[in-house]
Amino acid sequence: MKLLSAVAAAVILTAALGGCTAVTATTANDRATSSATRTPTPTPTPTVLTDAEAAQAYVAAICPSNKTVDAYNAALHGTDLNALHQAAQAALTADSAAAKTLDTTLWPTDVKSDVDAVRDGLFSEVSIEAQVIHMTDMSQVSTIQWPDTTAASQASVRLRSRLNLSTDAMEGC
Repeated sequence: MKLLSAVAAAVILTAALGGCTAVTATTANDRATSSATRTPTPTPTPTVLTDAEAAQAYVAAICPSNKTVDAYNAALHGTDLNALHQAAQAALTADSAAAKTLDTTLWPTDVKSDVDAVRDGLFSEVSIEAQVIHMTDMSQVSTIQWPDTTAASQASVRLRSRLNLSTDAMEGC
């Protein structure tokens, strides 16, 4: 019985040691592989858009905003406060998204200042739209202090021209 116990112990010990050796080798291999995979992947360097890419990006960013203009203007001149609130909210959402997209895209150097002017004009509109959403009476529309968006309008025309887009803001939308 003692012999059987000794043999059993030897088999278990051999298996355990053999297993440890294999585990150790695998663990070392895993560590080497794991170290290699833990090396952070370098962040790709953002690239400035080409003029063709910039044209597509500008249209994609600005069209949702442009599509809200008619309904918003009609609501501003209407008598339905609820319709005004809905139109102002739609304009605010679209203008804010467009401004953020214009702000975070890497534009070609020759159009960057015009993009910035359009973006600033959109942010000016967002501040007014936020006020309109909180109006409690249609008579408050006449108290709005509209920002001067002349620079943004002129920049938009220059930008569209430089990117070979139609100066019609709705074309391509």
